[in-house]
Amino acid sequence: ALYLAQVQRKTGELQAAKANLLMAANLQPDDATAWGTLADIALQENNIEIALQHLKKASELQPDVTTWRLIEARALKRKGDPETALIVLLAINEAERHQAVILRRIAESYGMLDRSADAAATYAEASDANPTDKDLAYEAGVWFARADQKDKARAYGTRAMRLGHEHAVKLLEKLGK
Repeated sequence: ALYLAQVQRKTGELQAAKANLLMAANLQPDDATAWGTLADIALQENNIEIALQHLKKASELQPDVTTWRLIEARALKRKGDPETALIVLLAINEAERHQAVILRRIAESYGMLDRSADAAATYAEASDANPTDKDLAYEAGVWFARADQKDKARAYGTRAMRLGHEHAVKLLEKLGK
């Protein structure tokens, strides 16, 4: 039922997928994948409270799975609670927090809280840990520019440019090299 539901979801048959996921969850109540997938579908349908209920079950079964935290953070942000979303995301271990999708979600949450400097610092930390990653350097520069910290924005923008990021030159031009 779980595998069939995954296929149905990919083909857009959400009602059938939900029915099979519920069947899978009833047959194997300890399977977090069914609950997490139900949560993601509920979020896709903008049923935030239902998504959070399913995520609670998935997280209880698999507390260390980052995917459930990402879905929960998306639901919380959509609910208008970026502060709690940020708490959920910052609980992810540091090595995983440096992944692009997680950094983006953290920065979005900081942005919703009008904390651009914190978003910039998060990207800067990741960029410093991965100094050859042009995307991390560029994002750090962009967020420092938003936080009106032009010197730091230039430093990370320059790093991104030297690493070959396609938009770094434009960032530096906006900052007035």
